[in-house]
Amino acid sequence: MRLGRTKDNKIRGDWLFENQALTHTVQQLSDVVAALQQRLDAFPDPGADAPAPGKYPVALPEKFDGALASFPMFLAQAKLYIQGRARNFPDDRTKVHFLISLLKDQAAKWALPLLRQDSPLLMDYVGFCNHLETVFGNPLKESQANRANRQLRQDKSTAAAYATEFRLLAQDLSWNDSALRDQYLEGLSDEILDQLAMMDRPTTLDALIQRSLQIDDRLEDRCQARDRQHSRLLAPVLPSRSTPTAELPDEPTQLGAARPRLSPSEKTRRREGNLCLYCGGSGHYARSCPEKMPVTGKPPTSVAEGPSNLGSQTMQEGPSPVELRHLMVPVRLYPPGGPWILTHALVDSGATRSYMDAAFAARHQVPLQNKPEPVQVEAIDGRFLRSGAVTRETQPLVLCLQQHREVRTLDIASMPRFPLVLGMDWLEAHNVQIDWVNRTVHFPDPCPHARSEMLAAAPTEEAASTLPAEYQDYQDVFEERGADQLPPHRSFDCSIDLQPGAPLPVSRLYSLTEPEREALQDFLRKNLERGFIRPSTSPTAAPVLFVKKKCGELRLCHDYRALNKITIPDRYPLPLISELLERTAFGTRYGQFEYLVMPFGLCNAPAVFQRYINHVFQDLLDKYVVVYLDDIKRVCVLVQ
Repeated sequence: MRLGRTKDNKIRGDWLFENQALTHTVQQLSDVVAALQQRLDAFPDPGADAPAPGKYPVALPEKFDGALASFPMFLAQAKLYIQGRARNFPDDRTKVHFLISLLKDQAAKWALPLLRQDSPLLMDYVGFCNHLETVFGNPLKESQANRANRQLRQDKSTAAAYATEFRLLAQDLSWNDSALRDQYLEGLSDEILDQLAMMDRPTTLDALIQRSLQIDDRLEDRCQARDRQHSRLLAPVLPSRSTPTAELPDEPTQLGAARPRLSPSEKTRRREGNLCLYCGGSGHYARSCPEKMPVTGKPPTSVAEGPSNLGSQTMQEGPSPVELRHLMVPVRLYPPGGPWILTHALVDSGATRSYMDAAFAARHQVPLQNKPEPVQVEAIDGRFLRSGAVTRETQPLVLCLQQHREVRTLDIASMPRFPLVLGMDWLEAHNVQIDWVNRTVHFPDPCPHARSEMLAAAPTEEAASTLPAEYQDYQDVFEERGADQLPPHRSFDCSIDLQPGAPLPVSRLYSLTEPEREALQDFLRKNLERGFIRPSTSPTAAPVLFVKKKCGELRLCHDYRALNKITIPDRYPLPLISELLERTAFGTRYGQFEYLVMPFGLCNAPAVFQRYINHVFQDLLDKYVVVYLDDIKRVCVLVQ
């Protein structure tokens, strides 16, 4: 009996031990589960913010009635809706049917025959969208954007509003970044162009727009600061003794060092005696020296009104605050064989000639040449410049100011304060009108040397008087004015595609006689003013030569034979009888240039022109006109 009880106690003890072990294990597992749950709760629920299956936060597009202006936005919104609800549109037919369901009025009437005939377009989503765009898209949007972009000006609006409108128009253009930058500069206000002339040129359109916005904001801040300062000056103040305003002497022209440089010992003496480094007087410093003040007696420009320092940009080409009282104008230079330079020039009637600073020319690698004879330059006090006679000048370069273009050579002199000086030779040649209040220069209309003269060369009234009465309604066709303007970019621009791996041709310049050199200079001047050519930095250039016409005049020809050998030919058929501008480059003794219009001599020029002329007369060919390149034969009934 005792033995049986002992056995039962042993079994009970083993059970209790196993039960305690299992309880301990369950507790450990519960702790692990709790820890894992806490870690899981720390992560966000991935499905908490996700839309429900089949839903997408995009509104249903409004129905399209066939209006051309609203078509681009309609198609974009419809494509976005289909893309966001891809599960609802498993095939092309479903997508096309959905697009047709969004059409109404004229657009719906256009789609009805497609449904009745079960057109193959109903099974081709991409093809249907392309066909829809062909019918309702604006075929003239690029030409309209081109015209609107060329006429766009900032005027009195902000730079932000101007940049927004410019970008909206640019998205419909196929221009490259360089062309867009030039056009954006054309429309900017003079105030922003003046500030841009003092800085390094941005290399992209985005950087240029950002820079102009910064300048515009800074100009607005300065304007508000001046208004606040003016309000404080108008407030009543305590009477004070008036100091008589001394008559200030005229400052000599700023060519070289008209004011003598201070010796090191004199500088030390003035610093130790707290004297002005400019005039040597006491009680003030050089930055507020009354000798620098304008004759009107206005106080010197404060730091807040000086040239703005945008970010870390250093305005190395800009005038100092003291020089802002001079008449400074922004100019653009096109040196031969180099990139164009945006800078500023001093208009100085005290200088007999026009000059470029020697350091500025060296910094921008402007090509120079020796003057035929050295020229001695005198300051206003009759003393010769310390730098000696002027013996160097620039090679002929293009100088652009506002819409004015001209070819000019500039004498080289040491002028630390100004990169360029336009003197009396320039003022007399153009007889400009100067607005001294607004510090602006206006050219007469027409200016003898301006591009506007070339555009106005055709005597309209005389041409009209010689036209027969039946052609008076087409008077503009017979004027030369339109032929002297750079045409807009079109889809017929001449492309010069080179054979892959072909080496660029290297040509030497041909020697020219004196009459040929004069004819070359006249050709370059006229075409630079018209805007048909521009200075080039192309790694290759074709030589030029002259051929005598029957009348004895000289015709300029470009030797494009080496370029034509490596050009992929355009196989567009002729009757039985830039984009890459730098490839049209031609070299001369006066620099290297490239065409902005299609020149003679390119192997693909006839095919490109024939394609263009066939497009113009496509509905009249072989009915009323027969065309071979620029020879057009018109068939008409004889007018009695």
